[in-house]
Amino acid sequence: MNGILFLIKMRRISRISIILFPLFLFAEPLTLSEPTPICGFPHVMNKTGEVVIKKSLQKPASGDTSFYIYDDITASTPELIEVSFNKVKVQENIIVYAEATEMENNHVSGDDADKIIEALLYQTPSGSINPDKGILTNEIDIFGQLPDINNDGKLLVLLTDIRDDYDADDNPVYIAGYFDPRDQIRNSGKGNFGDILYIDTNPGKIYDEFTLGIVAHELQHLIHYGTDSDESTWLNEGMSEFAMFILGFDGRSFGPFLRDTNNPLTGFDNTIADYAKVRLWTIYCYYQFGLDLIKAVHHSTTNSLESYDQALRSMVPEMGIEKVMGNWFVANLINDPNIDNGEYGYDGEQISELYSDYFYGSFEENDKIELNVKNSAAQYIRFFAGKDLRFDMEFSVSTDFNMAIVKESNSTSVEFVNLGTSPYQFSDPSFGLSYNKLTFIPYWTRYSATEREKNISFTAHLVGGIEETEIINSDDLTYYIQLNNARAAEKIDPFIGGLYRLAGVKFNVGTDDEVTVKIYSSLYLSPVTEYELIPNSGDWTTFYLPSAINFPELDPLYISVESDESKQSLGYSATGNGNGRAYLDAGSGFTHLSNFEVNGTSLDGDWMIGGIFHSDIMVDPQLEVIPGVLKFYENEYSRQFEIHNIGGGTIDWSIDSSIPKWMSLSATTGTGLSSIQKVTVYIDRNSLQPGLYNHLLEIESSAGADSVLISVMKRNLSTAQAGLFTHNMSFSRSIIKQSMRVFHIGISGEAEFGFTSSDPAIAFSPHHGTIGINDTVTVDALIDPGNVQSALIPFQFYDGIDTLDCAFTFLDSIGEVSNKLKLFPTLPNPFVASSGKFVQIPFRLQNSDPARLRIYNIRGELIQSNRIIQPEAGFCVYAWDGKNKSGKQVSSGIYLISLEQGSRFISRKMVLLQ
Repeated sequence: MNGILFLIKMRRISRISIILFPLFLFAEPLTLSEPTPICGFPHVMNKTGEVVIKKSLQKPASGDTSFYIYDDITASTPELIEVSFNKVKVQENIIVYAEATEMENNHVSGDDADKIIEALLYQTPSGSINPDKGILTNEIDIFGQLPDINNDGKLLVLLTDIRDDYDADDNPVYIAGYFDPRDQIRNSGKGNFGDILYIDTNPGKIYDEFTLGIVAHELQHLIHYGTDSDESTWLNEGMSEFAMFILGFDGRSFGPFLRDTNNPLTGFDNTIADYAKVRLWTIYCYYQFGLDLIKAVHHSTTNSLESYDQALRSMVPEMGIEKVMGNWFVANLINDPNIDNGEYGYDGEQISELYSDYFYGSFEENDKIELNVKNSAAQYIRFFAGKDLRFDMEFSVSTDFNMAIVKESNSTSVEFVNLGTSPYQFSDPSFGLSYNKLTFIPYWTRYSATEREKNISFTAHLVGGIEETEIINSDDLTYYIQLNNARAAEKIDPFIGGLYRLAGVKFNVGTDDEVTVKIYSSLYLSPVTEYELIPNSGDWTTFYLPSAINFPELDPLYISVESDESKQSLGYSATGNGNGRAYLDAGSGFTHLSNFEVNGTSLDGDWMIGGIFHSDIMVDPQLEVIPGVLKFYENEYSRQFEIHNIGGGTIDWSIDSSIPKWMSLSATTGTGLSSIQKVTVYIDRNSLQPGLYNHLLEIESSAGADSVLISVMKRNLSTAQAGLFTHNMSFSRSIIKQSMRVFHIGISGEAEFGFTSSDPAIAFSPHHGTIGINDTVTVDALIDPGNVQSALIPFQFYDGIDTLDCAFTFLDSIGEVSNKLKLFPTLPNPFVASSGKFVQIPFRLQNSDPARLRIYNIRGELIQSNRIIQPEAGFCVYAWDGKNKSGKQVSSGIYLISLEQGSRFISRKMVLLQ
């Protein structure tokens, strides 16, 4: 693969915010970016054992009062220490306390308490469901009243340094707040008692809007505990994340989950991906069913998915949790509110792009991919290039294992399949021609309190496809530079040789605030295209363009990233080689980034921006005609067939076979075909007599040959009549049986039909009969290859009115003719006997003398006998239904067939199974 390809891996990083000005970068002393906050409630819930007071204060203690907090919230046992607190603010029913030491260290102040009171009682951000109400009033409206466990009507907020394992260098994740259910239990001398929230002050900052969001998050936990004290952690955390969302507070990026979707919805390990997952699920349910569902789930005394299922079925009886979960998995991929009543979208809200390790632009023929699907989770297998897709997936069958199939082209369609049998097989020759993006989403809706896995494997076939190459000048992050509304751009040098297209972009930004990505052929010209995106935060974002862009082979291109959010930052790598590649527009147009400096150091590195390039895998062109049979059975006057090039390159084609007078075509030749060409067939029905007309159109091309059978029915409106449908009209030494179908082409009654031939090499089963108005009879034509005397094997078909001349062709060379008595292998063998089925016993008679065909069981008992009184020399077929002379079905076993004519006697064995 050409170009520079870096393997992008997640890494722990230190982030530095720098303020940009034209020509120079001035910065405050370099500091680490804000660490990552999480909720401490899961840690508290997972503690086991008796409460232990590890440290008590000597009385009298400093401060206004004391509370117990965890000595280490991440520890597995509940060990408490007593800490002094000052009463900072009392407003209505809220009391704010601050840890005395934190106030001494200037980590918290009275202003912070004012901000907490304002947020709780009076105002939430502009994106709130009701911005003129505070967190407390809004959440009471949505979730219900506080437990008020000690009947004092007070909510206590403790601003404290939550003791955790946070380390600015080695572990930038910290506990931003928690609610402790043990506070709801009167346990004299072993903890606190009341409705209490704990909010971190180090490294947490009260002035940070996210910290106020944590207040909303923990308040939901408190209210929820009063309704359902043993609620499932994942559901409870989802409701708290929803509280932050519905009240307009900044939330977490969905990217960590959408980059690893095989993460059980019902599992929760307190990772950033888990918070993203439950937040996304709860918000999806809100957008689909409104606050009524959220309230119903919140007040349900059942747990986990059962809470959702119960609430859903009470609102929409046909909409259970399995269906909603399947819709959610699809929504996470396409997020399109404009199809199927918006079931697969987030009401117009953007979310991060979903990414999977199983996205393919090509596929090795013999590769077998093995993976697993976890309970209440999904995998995503996408094919986005190539032609003529075939896909086979093996798995263990269970009723709760399903798959969504998403087909994307000019429009998007979604199909759900219950995986009731394994393997699942998919084939579509129009893939890569009429559409070129198909995603299989196997998902498992199994309820399970513990994580489970279902192993699956798949293989695929693709003709051609693309080769993908990434060009990233560096993936070694030095720090993030805060953009402050400036525009950053990186030059991407072209490949030398080969035909490549820009198919996608990659960039690494510090937050999940919306960015605009623009692509330029020159920074002095308008962009070729631009996109507004919700990125991943603190990691690479990969975005594939809706359609790839061709650039002149040796010309560079430029990719820029900008944001209206001033705090958005872009990754910078101090490569020392960025001069002439990295650019910045701080308001006066793009100029080299090396013209800027920070703290006396020139920025001569690169932006963390890259391109994804595609090149075609070259394969030979290949002709295919779809469908193989084009039927005009419902009085149609025109229909279309398609000529496909399912390979690479182009095809020139032509129809050289004769065309009957009752048929005309919109085209009989074509050139330069790279995908699909449609040909319209016109039928002059007025020139046809009642009957069934079959004509094979043979298409020759520079990439092989194919054909389409045109079958036209003109009904007899006055009397009963049979029609014969034939597709393949040729035999060989290896193909000795062809099936035909007899239809009723009249409008009433029964029609007679019959087959005759003077050629001793052919026989028919059945050779005559009647057919009803809505019936179809399958007639098998069989030949004796050793008795073929001509390349043309004629026969006659009687349709109840006329006798029509027809013929098969024999494709192999004509050998020496044999007229010896012979029994051929039965068709089929073994014969599985069942009602309405027959085994065909072909044989050759040596002359016109009487003959007898007998069938014996393994014990030598005669089962069936057929005397052939007036035979004709040549090929014959006897059809046996597996019954004895009394009309009873015989048992499974080996049977002996004997044929006797004159002094000659031959026999053959067959197997019958019930």
